[in-house]
Amino acid sequence: MTVDVFRSRRLVLPGPSELPAVADFASRRGFKLIRDATSDPRFGVTRELAWELDPGLELYYVEETKMASCFLQVEGDDKEDVNETADLLAELFRAASPERLLDDVDSAATAEQYASAILRLGLGAPAAFDEEVYRRIAAAIDADGADIRRAGIWSTAFSRWPEFGELLERVAATDEVPELRREAAIVGQFEGGRS
Repeated sequence: MTVDVFRSRRLVLPGPSELPAVADFASRRGFKLIRDATSDPRFGVTRELAWELDPGLELYYVEETKMASCFLQVEGDDKEDVNETADLLAELFRAASPERLLDDVDSAATAEQYASAILRLGLGAPAAFDEEVYRRIAAAIDADGADIRRAGIWSTAFSRWPEFGELLERVAATDEVPELRREAAIVGQFEGGRS
């Protein structure tokens, strides 16, 4: 018998690390820690922890070094439980709403803020294709600055929408910066999957 697994949207938290607050929350509620992994920061994920909230309902906390961000995600066998839990956690931990992530891109005053906002938008992108998110990430991939193009490339790594495939292929073939061509090719290899 196959059990369906449902995932919430990634709840992008305010800072690059919110581990003390999340771990304290889980500890105070007596949630069972079921995963604690530290990875090589060169590969992006620095830390991943998971707690069992109830049988069939888990909370994941992930820190991403490339994006200088962290997020929560709820996973479980009951879609309604997953979504209700995610909504409560989003409010408790002040996760950025999808609208806020879009606004942060639109209101970025510097190239550095713009690149950071694009990365966070990609991290918080919904599972299903969203035209507004796509337009902003595509604009970053086509931007003049190499750092902004890099942010656009890496921001596609979480959504993995097939719609990004052509953009990544073009960058991999034609970008003036060899390192960006290589990065686009690497990210493009994983396009079409789901994190």
